[in-house]
Amino acid sequence: MFAPRTTPWPLVALFTAGYLAPYLLPTTVGRLERGLGLSATQAGAVGSALLLSSATAGFLLASRVERAGARTLARLGLLLAAVGYGGAALTTA
Repeated sequence: MFAPRTTPWPLVALFTAGYLAPYLLPTTVGRLERGLGLSATQAGAVGSALLLSSATAGFLLASRVERAGARTLARLGLLLAAVGYGGAALTTA
């Protein structure tokens, strides 16, 4: 018989968070071009830096999910998302 497996929650969190930035990259690059007056190359470089920093943060934080607790981190992530989207909604630019 096979032993029951546990779900690798840090890997699931990393996979989920890692897919968010690539899906949003075309929108981000377009906004950087129009909003900040960057060229397509400059906006793409900023977008690439965003993807690289997102992946790096995922790898660095994935090992800490077990220690902090997945539920606590999920709530913190939701709070940060709400604050970020709320702040973006309040801007007038």
